[in-house]
Amino acid sequence: MKKAIILSIDGGGIRGIIPARFLSCLENEINKKVIDIFNVYAGTSTGSIIVSSFTILEKTAQQINHDLMSENLINGLFKKEHLFDWISDIYGSKYCGDSKTKTLTRFFGNKIFNEAKYPTLITSYNLTRSSSVVFKSTGSSDGRPPLFAHQVVDCSTAAPTYFPPIEMNNNYYIDGGVSSNNPALCALSYSLSLGYPIDNIFILSIGTGKSPIEMHGNPDKWGAVQWVKNGLIDDLFDGETEIVDYNLKSIFNRFSSLNKSESNYLRINIDLEKNIELDNTINSNLTLLNKLGERAFNMHKKKTINFIENSLA
Repeated sequence: MKKAIILSIDGGGIRGIIPARFLSCLENEINKKVIDIFNVYAGTSTGSIIVSSFTILEKTAQQINHDLMSENLINGLFKKEHLFDWISDIYGSKYCGDSKTKTLTRFFGNKIFNEAKYPTLITSYNLTRSSSVVFKSTGSSDGRPPLFAHQVVDCSTAAPTYFPPIEMNNNYYIDGGVSSNNPALCALSYSLSLGYPIDNIFILSIGTGKSPIEMHGNPDKWGAVQWVKNGLIDDLFDGETEIVDYNLKSIFNRFSSLNKSESNYLRINIDLEKNIELDNTINSNLTLLNKLGERAFNMHKKKTINFIENSLA
């Protein structure tokens, strides 16, 4: 039976450069495009931009890596909503939602999400209904017009405090990282629903880096503004990713006849030496993130190539 070879990419704002660079190194090493290796894709937030670039725009990892570091994309996504940062602590989001929407619309054009080359899953959260949302490119029509790719990605990237919610069909959507920053477990369920047995499912899950804990002041005294300034949103996104990793290892060890999670599942998530904010777009930081992606690949090159060869065998 045909295998489901899944590429899953976490959310993490500008730190998405790490998995993009990792995959660029992989393409160069094995002389094969990512789109020619994986046949199921899952992404959250910045991960949704990356996987949609593969399956909808059919770009190479090198092209995507370049896109994430380009001024046109960065300046459009992270356009200030207010002249003074402190205003966003009290009123409104930090960045302009209209600018993000226009930038993603230009980036993806009029591509329809359901026309993705391979099954693609993108997570979001429906604020109106207080429920997690999983957009699937293979989803059945409910009579409504099909969604554009830029609409789905816009919902998945609407991180609270950074961007305003996205209104669509009388519902408000926010960043998928609120409930599923690591979409790999969703991707497993998706692949099972597509008819793949668990022994024929292989998952490469790539994170956007694990930040060290940095607290400023006594958390017992923090109010709403202090929680935001101490990275509440960033920490919420990071914390969920490790639970998913634990669950996937347990599932493959328990239910795979191979009884070895390493055969079916590989998680890559490099430790960061310092906290890197999701919206730190200065040139020195972009260069650092690019180097971290390359370092992550060099650290895990052997087992990544072994995983790819095993999944393609």
